[in-house]
Amino acid sequence: IGSGLVGSEMCIRDRIYGRESALEEDYTNTVRGMYISGIFDNFDGDETAELPNCADVLGMDIEIDGKRFSLCEGEMISYSRYLDIRNAELVRKCVWKPLGKGRVTLEFRRIVSKKRLHSLAQTVKIMPEDTGMDVRIITGINGRMTNSGVQHFSEIEKRVRDGKILQYMQRTLQSHVTVIYNMGFRYFVTEGEKMCCLYPKTEIRTLRRKIELSAEVRLKKGQTFLLEKIVDVRTSRDKKSVGESISEIAQKSMEAVQENLRLGYNRLRDEHVSAWEANLWNRCIGKIFGGSEEEKRAFDYALYQLYAMVPAHDDRMRLAAKGLSGEGDKGHVFWDTEIFALPCYIFTCPEIAQNLLLYRYRCLEVAKKKAAEYGYRGVQYPWESAWFTDGEETPKLGDPDLNTGKWDKVWTGLI
Repeated sequence: IGSGLVGSEMCIRDRIYGRESALEEDYTNTVRGMYISGIFDNFDGDETAELPNCADVLGMDIEIDGKRFSLCEGEMISYSRYLDIRNAELVRKCVWKPLGKGRVTLEFRRIVSKKRLHSLAQTVKIMPEDTGMDVRIITGINGRMTNSGVQHFSEIEKRVRDGKILQYMQRTLQSHVTVIYNMGFRYFVTEGEKMCCLYPKTEIRTLRRKIELSAEVRLKKGQTFLLEKIVDVRTSRDKKSVGESISEIAQKSMEAVQENLRLGYNRLRDEHVSAWEANLWNRCIGKIFGGSEEEKRAFDYALYQLYAMVPAHDDRMRLAAKGLSGEGDKGHVFWDTEIFALPCYIFTCPEIAQNLLLYRYRCLEVAKKKAAEYGYRGVQYPWESAWFTDGEETPKLGDPDLNTGKWDKVWTGLI
């Protein structure tokens, strides 16, 4: 998900280790985050608007014979985790041995689709190596997330649609942006290359700010359990949603999940990879003459980040100082971002450069207003901005002085 695995609109990230995207299972003191371009909320009048931490749609608990899968428990025989920047796919593979149990191979994959901007797809594959095992996976939509303890959402609705699709809605408290999630599942049990007539026992339950599914199956040695999870995320602020009712947006979201479930993870991944190839690697070929392999990989990674983070589809949004990588700088756009980023887009993808400049054009009215507040004619762009109509979003106060208790001023927000 970009500094997290990312498509064009969403980013999911685990920020305790600065790793690429959140692990499926949770750990003590981790901070999980999902951020969507263009959504900001101001929890308190003394604060500034920030990217709210949306519901977690990737987390899952996995139990093997009643033992919770964890990197901190049992014996990890082999482990690999990598972000395939060529295909924008996050992959994790490991062989794990719970205490007193046989070995089990787990494989995780996920994408945020470049082809279908609202869609995420995730798989987990579980294969007992030595003996039969009871496998249980619990996963769903978790609306309990916060920004360092600040909750930006009220819960609107959670329910099951079409008998099997989890639906969850939440709305920001101040900006009143509704976010709609729909989640569907596919299950497979195979033995070798043959499909087994074995289906997991499933149960859906609702909790406070949470809706989840539990899937249980008994596997024999040599059998494999594959769970595919398909998610669609839409908001009332999406450009194509303007003028539509929440129920209309929710219906489109559910229909998108139904279609994506028919396609399945592999086909969604193939079209995502093709779109990524066409939109980035076939257009942005860079070369460092005389550079080392490490420098070339770093160059490609920088390109990946620039194209993963930019909201290329909407001229009401712009590349933030830290993209969608987390709560740093609150997701704000700084006055000088173009100095660093715009040249790359001008030479490789001018339509993105045009959208970024159109964002500045949309900010002209608030820039004139700020100049007038300080007694000037003309324009004075905010040091930090968020949604294009909101104006200056630089915090006016920083951290308090530990000795006096007085708040330090942030001068860039006051001049």
